[in-house]
Amino acid sequence: MNIFKIDKFPYLLTILFALSAWSLSKIVDDLESSSILEYKLSQSRTNGDSSVVYYELTNITKRNFKKLSLKLSYFKSADGKIYAANILTEPPADKDSISFENDEKNMEFAKFFISQMQPGWRYILEVRFTGPTQPVLHYYSDINETVNLKEYGFETFLVRHENLIIVILLICWIILIVVYCIIISRDVSPEFNIEDYEYQI
Repeated sequence: MNIFKIDKFPYLLTILFALSAWSLSKIVDDLESSSILEYKLSQSRTNGDSSVVYYELTNITKRNFKKLSLKLSYFKSADGKIYAANILTEPPADKDSISFENDEKNMEFAKFFISQMQPGWRYILEVRFTGPTQPVLHYYSDINETVNLKEYGFETFLVRHENLIIVILLICWIILIVVYCIIISRDVSPEFNIEDYEYQI
């Protein structure tokens, strides 16, 4: 029995579509259950001797995070200095749920506190620094909770666009099925009927 015959194509295509959709949903569920927050370096510009960098922090999961503590700092003080910090909100994020602290004495870090972060909320962390490298984003907390900071990439793209990807897979499946039907209909030739031939003679 050859499962790769042309008449088995619709079944194989359907199985492939189902496996792809299931795998995508499984990956997204695993990522969301791991309590991830997406961050993205959105812009960096030089202003005199100092530079300004923006980190976009987005809750791409269905979870409501509470009491988040974040820090932008250097591993070594010789790598650079942080002069100023700020945190910006984008609607519908609540601007009253945020605060920040700047290390004005040693200029080694900037801390950001977010009391709650609902699904889809986004905050922009802004720091002004000097040095050859940008400060590194960390998560820390006094409560026993793990939050994974995930840089924008393939995995976070899947979480953001899960439904869209499934719709695209479905459209591709429909198009291939239609193409298969057209090809099959063209390959089927009418049967030769000897009685019709004799009647015409």
